[in-house]
Amino acid sequence: MGALHPQVVHFTIVLTIVGVVFRLVSLVGKPAFASPAATTLLLLAAAASVVSVRSGTAAHGPVERAPGARPAVMEHEEWGERTQTALLIVGAVEILGLLLRRSPKVRLVRSVAAVAGLAAVVCVYEAGEHGGELV
Repeated sequence: MGALHPQVVHFTIVLTIVGVVFRLVSLVGKPAFASPAATTLLLLAAAASVVSVRSGTAAHGPVERAPGARPAVMEHEEWGERTQTALLIVGAVEILGLLLRRSPKVRLVRSVAAVAGLAAVVCVYEAGEHGGELV
C-alpha cells in the first residue's frame, strides 16, 4: 500500500480544496447544489485522509533509510496526521450539519465547517509542501 501513497494523497488534496470551495460558495446560498456537493466532497476527503495516512505509514520505512531523510519524513508524517485530524473534524461537523439540516442553526454549523475546512486546507498545503521536499 505504501507504493500507492503518492497517488492516494492527491485525492485527499483535491477533495479537500474543492470541498472547501463548495462549502464557502454554499454560504452565499447559490447555486443550490453547492451545499450537498460540499458535504459529499468533504466527507470523501476525510475518508481519503485516513487512507493517505495509512499508505504513508506503510511507505515511510524505506524512505527514512535514505541518508538525511528522516527529519523530513517525520515532519511530513506529522503534517499528514494533522491533516487527517482536521479533516475528520470537518467531516464530523458536516455530519452534524446533515443532522441539523432542517434547523435554523444549520447555517452556523456550515460556517464552522467552512472555517475548519480552511484550517484543513492549510494542513494539506503544509503536508504537501513537506512531501514535495522528500521527492
